[in-house]
Amino acid sequence: MNGKRKIRRRNLNYITILRGIATLGITFFHLFPQRIKGGFLGVVMFFLMSGFLMTRNLDNKSNLNSKEELKNSLISRFSKLLPPLYTVMVIGLLVSFIFYKDIFTDSIKSAFPVAFGYQNISQIVSGGSYFQRNGNFSIFTHLWYISLQIQYIFIFYVLNFLINRYDLQKFRKKIFAGLTIISFVIMYILAIRKANITRIYYGPDSRMSALFLGGLLYLESERFENYLKKFTEKTQKIGFLIILVLSIIPFFFVEGESYFTYRLFMVFYTLLVGFLVLSLYIYEKNLILGHGRVRRKIGPVGTILYYLGSRSYHIYLWQYMLEIFFAYALATGTGSKIGFFLLEMILLIVISEISYNIFKIKFKKRPLLIITILFMAAMVFASSFIKDSKDQDMKNLEKTLNKNKAQIEADNKKALESKKNKKEENRNDETSTSSNGKDSNKSNKVKKAKDKYDFDFTTSELSYLKDLSITAVSDSILIDINSYLRDYVPNLYLDGEVGRDLPEGPDVLTAIKNDQGLGNIILIVLGSNGKIEADDLSQIMQIADGREVLFVNTSHTQPWQDYINGQLADFCKETDNAYLVDWYSYAKGKKELFAQDLVHPNVEGSEYYAKIVIRAILNTRNYLKN
Repeated sequence: MNGKRKIRRRNLNYITILRGIATLGITFFHLFPQRIKGGFLGVVMFFLMSGFLMTRNLDNKSNLNSKEELKNSLISRFSKLLPPLYTVMVIGLLVSFIFYKDIFTDSIKSAFPVAFGYQNISQIVSGGSYFQRNGNFSIFTHLWYISLQIQYIFIFYVLNFLINRYDLQKFRKKIFAGLTIISFVIMYILAIRKANITRIYYGPDSRMSALFLGGLLYLESERFENYLKKFTEKTQKIGFLIILVLSIIPFFFVEGESYFTYRLFMVFYTLLVGFLVLSLYIYEKNLILGHGRVRRKIGPVGTILYYLGSRSYHIYLWQYMLEIFFAYALATGTGSKIGFFLLEMILLIVISEISYNIFKIKFKKRPLLIITILFMAAMVFASSFIKDSKDQDMKNLEKTLNKNKAQIEADNKKALESKKNKKEENRNDETSTSSNGKDSNKSNKVKKAKDKYDFDFTTSELSYLKDLSITAVSDSILIDINSYLRDYVPNLYLDGEVGRDLPEGPDVLTAIKNDQGLGNIILIVLGSNGKIEADDLSQIMQIADGREVLFVNTSHTQPWQDYINGQLADFCKETDNAYLVDWYSYAKGKKELFAQDLVHPNVEGSEYYAKIVIRAILNTRNYLKN
């Protein structure tokens, strides 16, 4: 207490609104990771508010002096956190077991790590990434946050118990400040040394700065309150609004996989949001104490955000799970994307509301915890008897990729030898560009081109392809399709790498150009892993130096699919000598063309993929016109 004036928890409207903003940031990051790149920063907001409010609640109670009190406090916290978590997990496992075995086999591996609060540690050990989710159908990926929250609750209460037990109250602020600084330093060092992003993002030590900074700011709230009194209420509101806007803007551009984010940006952002939480708390406390209640209307937007904030935990639990179910259903079906999205949002609100109201009712939760834990244990045990065909399929795919990479190296050498033995072709006969930057024959090519899915290649077309040289830059997709393409185009030079993103394309293409020169046509198969920038596309065109460049779009289950494909389509439409190879339209809804990760084509899919690329090459080169 320490002389602080109390403010009832239910009156914290503005912090609840901030919680609603954080919920939207995380939700939109899951749904639109290319547009709301920094939505994951909502987690920083949650940790700050958690540390702030836990410290406030402890000070109001001031009774954490015995082991019994520590035990009761932990039980109280976990009794609110765990029952909804376990219930959602059991429902998710049951639904996936009945309808989507691939989702079940991916998710069951994380059941115990999530349930017992070590999912983030498990992900660090296994190297699983929150930002690279291709081929992973686990409905529990997002619950690393709950695991970290469980760890932080335990650490926080035990630390405060020790502070009370050994009469260290006068050092409490210094302890919180020290832990905050240590955490910032750990994150900075890991980022400077370029440690695995998973280690930085999931690490309890590298992320606890927000928790203890929140606690420290509450302990300093009276001092800061006296400082705020120097400003008028209007000035305070303008200041809050500016800080809020500055806190939201990074949602749109900060990269979770960038080391810069974890060097200095995260420090400044955590301090900024911490200042916002503290300011909102003091502002609202003074309103309540001055008027007995908050008389200010929060408006329709504030009402919506307050609603989302009050149900944020339940929305968080359900949202990503529903997204995986819907994404999987959409990838294996042909339904309307807009319809699927609207249905998903409606279902999310309805289920979250039901969940919120059920657990709002006071009832004995221990039987529920026991039942759900036993059910998960039974499911984990039963899963050992279920053949994980996807896991075996992925192991076989990995072996195939490794084998193909060795074969690609040998094939590339043959292609280079063939290129040296051939007379150099006159580039003016091979490409047709104008000084205005617009391909003068592009419209003619479109008129004379065959259907993009016409795979009935003529003898003359096949003969033409034998003399054509192609330079390809790819992620893992083309590594698996190498042999199918070379059946048509033996003079193919392929540089493929698992996990490669489009931003790496310009450097790779430049290296090929400098080392052995480029072929007649450039083939770019990048985009499955989620990154794309217009500047990178433009750089590729400049490096191509007038050659035709074919960009193949992508088909998978991740939310960035449409964004990537849209960017490629727009760029090819507006740029000379840039052409789109439409794999997505052909493969959409055809699960039989894919491996079980729904990303890499299987044997049948690889054959069609190669044919689609070949038809695009022939149409682009306008072979029929020659």
